[in-house]
Amino acid sequence: MIAEACESLSSAKVMAGNIANSIGGPERKPLLALQQLIMLNELLVNRLLDKLRLPQ
Repeated sequence: MIAEACESLSSAKVMAGNIANSIGGPERKPLLALQQLIMLNELLVNRLLDKLRLPQ
């Protein structure tokens, strides 16, 4: 389930980036900020996955 969340966040990051790159003007900055938030959440999920995979 966590792996699927990571994949979904990765896809959302790409989609937000694609939309931001196709839009100009002031509307672009909020989309880039959204892309960055998605990326940060993706990193958090990846970190959680790494911790879960570590042998204890």
